[in-house]
Amino acid sequence: MNTITPDTFNTLIGVAGTLCGTILGWALAKIDFGRLHISIDDFKPYATYFGYNDRPSAYELTFTIKIFNASSRNQVIRDCYVVCFDGKSNQTYKDVPKDKDSAIQIGKALSEKYIGVQNISPQHGLDIHAGCQVQDIEQFMRSKKVYLFYKIGNKKKRKKLVAKRDFSQISRGGKNGGQTENAQPE
Repeated sequence: MNTITPDTFNTLIGVAGTLCGTILGWALAKIDFGRLHISIDDFKPYATYFGYNDRPSAYELTFTIKIFNASSRNQVIRDCYVVCFDGKSNQTYKDVPKDKDSAIQIGKALSEKYIGVQNISPQHGLDIHAGCQVQDIEQFMRSKKVYLFYKIGNKKKRKKLVAKRDFSQISRGGKNGGQTENAQPE
């Protein structure tokens, strides 16, 4: 009759422990514990003027999208757009924000790229200085909330509150009175 010697038993325990550790390490690497954290800062609506008009021709909405990837794999954010809503959840304005850091001066015109697909490396952050220009001032003045809609990878749409305030209260005055105060996100 064959008996297991202490040396053989110790060898079997070592092999079994190695196999269990390998399988556990592989399984834990497949589980993603982190997620993408998105916050909005520095929201500022301000009037823009074209020509010699004393009234605003448009409003520029600028804000910073701060993204941090806390996961252990690359994350993609895409399909970003800004939507303004009135007090009854009716859409008053929709636009794709532009990346203000990509601005290039071409003659007297300013060329900016739209925010497209953003790839964020694991354990890294990204700040996007974004902005939209609202041409329809009357529609914008009815707005009460501004949201950023986006997708992470191929998942469903998500939204983030950019600002909540009564935009009919911002200045429509002349060029000297066109600057507005900051709107704070909720």
